Amino acid sequence: MDAAPYEAGHRIGDRHASTIEPPAEESVRYDRERCDARSGSCQRLLRDRFVLRPEIDLNLYKCSASFDWVQLHLPVDKGWNQINLQKVANAFLRRIDSPSTVFCNRYWHGGYWLRIQDPQPHELPQLTEHLRKRLCFDISPAEIPILGLELSIDFRIIGAHKVNESELNSMRSRILDVLRSHCLVQIGDAPKAQPRFFVHGSHRRSQRTVDHYKGTDMEVRSHLARLGIGAMRSHLFSRRAYHKPAVDTTLYIGEENTQGVLYRSMDKVSDRRNPSKDEATLLPLHDRRARLEISLPATKDRPPLAHEIGLGQLRDLYTSDYHRLRTVLFDFFLPTIRDGDLTDILPFPTDVNEQFAFDKAGVYGLDRFQRIVNDIHRARWERKQVAVPLHPLGSKGYLLSYSDLNQKVFRALKALSAEWQQCGSWPE
Repeated sequence: MDAAPYEAGHRIGDRHASTIEPPAEESVRYDRERCDARSGSCQRLLRDRFVLRPEIDLNLYKCSASFDWVQLHLPVDKGWNQINLQKVANAFLRRIDSPSTVFCNRYWHGGYWLRIQDPQPHELPQLTEHLRKRLCFDISPAEIPILGLELSIDFRIIGAHKVNESELNSMRSRILDVLRSHCLVQIGDAPKAQPRFFVHGSHRRSQRTVDHYKGTDMEVRSHLARLGIGAMRSHLFSRRAYHKPAVDTTLYIGEENTQGVLYRSMDKVSDRRNPSKDEATLLPLHDRRARLEISLPATKDRPPLAHEIGLGQLRDLYTSDYHRLRTVLFDFFLPTIRDGDLTDILPFPTDVNEQFAFDKAGVYGLDRFQRIVNDIHRARWERKQVAVPLHPLGSKGYLLSYSDLNQKVFRALKALSAEWQQCGSWPE
């Protein structure tokens, strides 16, 4: 089927960009098998547990990685302002027919920051050399400091031109569901950093996937207090605390509009958004994709986060092996669950179990639920209330690596390395 034409000025009317919400019956199904069914052996920690594997063919999707933007520090203090500097940079990009655009502003510690949207590896040396000559700064373009960047992982449907629109929407929704449900991000306990999404019809009210619901049963809170476990975690035993975002909403992880890492996952059906006018340009059907992106913004009171992953200067973009960042930035896991309920572990009844926690909040919600159940059992064993202890949990808890998906993302990041490295060393 022919791709839909671009439509400029399409009203998006909500915080999300897509208008696709698949019916419930199109949700990803899962195969359930014992953890040792494939290898004949398993870790002692996972014995008698079942692993859930999504019924999805990852070979139907092409995974690619790209930089959405790169933010640089230009050491220019006098004779320029951000408006003129931005005009100079964008005029040069238009002259070489570049798809990139530039935004500029004052930097906290002097000079200006320059954000290049959709950076092209063969054009950055030309742009920065042009700016060096116009602005007369002393350092070479290769040594320009990186302040921040945004890296995206896209899943496009292979052969999308031959697939009807309904099936394309369904395939995108399934892979996006898998990306959200199986990505585990270590974000700490800051309330504003927890996974969240904006409620339909509201630009302001956000909903966490695991919320601190205040109406938790007092019996649960009392039991936790007696066991020395903070009652603030009691919401994990309430079904009202777990919320699954609709496919056509954007899921955020990390602190937005601050100086921390921010993850976003979305059904990418539009581009060139103009938030001030609530407009965007619809992408053609074959180019719509599921996207997972991470922002490492400029920071005021600490070294740039990009420096922590080895991207300190502009030349580093051309020499880095981005696939080594896979375990640091994009780590996917398969859930494992117990057979039966939790009556042999918990001293109180609950209608939340491991399956429910995963269905609603993915491996993030499941991991939090499993850890508090483990903490309760260990506290009861220390008080001789149960006879058999549970093993302490490591960083992965009861989760298993989702090797197939991790390898697909690894190859995409490796291709990104090759794309930038093929320019050779930084042009002198």
